[in-house]
Amino acid sequence: MTPRDSPSAILGAWELLFLLVAPLSGQLCPVPCECSEPARTVKCVQKELTSIPAGIPGYTRNLFIIGNQIAHIGSQDFKGLLRYLDLSHNLLALNLSHSLELPSNEIVYLPGGMFSTLPKLEHLDLRNNSLVDIKNSTFVGLDLKYLDLTSNSFKTLRSEALSALRRQSHLRLFLRDNPFVCNCDIEDLVNWLNQSRLVVDVEKLACAFPQELKNASLVELAGADLECHTSQHGENVLQTSYAALGAVLGVIGVIFLFVLYLNRKGIKTWMNSMRDTCQSLMEEYQYRYEIDSDRHITQVSALDV
Repeated sequence: MTPRDSPSAILGAWELLFLLVAPLSGQLCPVPCECSEPARTVKCVQKELTSIPAGIPGYTRNLFIIGNQIAHIGSQDFKGLLRYLDLSHNLLALNLSHSLELPSNEIVYLPGGMFSTLPKLEHLDLRNNSLVDIKNSTFVGLDLKYLDLTSNSFKTLRSEALSALRRQSHLRLFLRDNPFVCNCDIEDLVNWLNQSRLVVDVEKLACAFPQELKNASLVELAGADLECHTSQHGENVLQTSYAALGAVLGVIGVIFLFVLYLNRKGIKTWMNSMRDTCQSLMEEYQYRYEIDSDRHITQVSALDV
């Protein structure tokens, strides 16, 4: 190609090259998004989109559709795709129905405030994903009536997650078929389940691990079953023993100092006596050294003569 070729000819050549190379990549990237197959990421940032782009590659696990004009999404828009989804700064709050369904998407993480622009959202279906935790700000600004978290990867719900759920006072929550690990970390969840009325399928929640508690009902677990209080009692006894030992040593130290104080005059006399004794010994050694030195000098002088 020479410098005399027109810009349109150059652009046409690049378009032709793209058409020849694109099929080799396996799956095309939806226009006008940017795709990275190695990172399994698709970014459609500020592209003035009004709907979820069609043809999102099957390798996509991270989808960013930020700063567009999307006002409606359907449950089939992301089916079987995602681990991370960001729909911030769109128009969903204006026209979104009260229901959002995202089942079977392998989602593992929900960013804090992800649904903050959807104040009308009441029905949220996240079943059959890979969620492991809920943050305190995950459902901020919402008044959920229905939340399905069945068949995810929750081993427990920690205090932060429980705080987020307590704020949803009208919620009907579903939690069955999660791999709950019944150890001391689950005690807060067990207590909450026995006090709350939010969990609809509470009677179906069971331990998956450890083996000796497998299929045991969560609401019937007690501290003795988890061996938490026994362990805590042992730790308290050990801490008490250390405290008692420290107190005894402290008392002994005080008594020792008090005895020294009462005998300070006798100790002073003893120290002076020891000093005088050491001084006498040093003088005696010095005297013997001088005598030996004079005797040696006398012998050397006699030999010279």
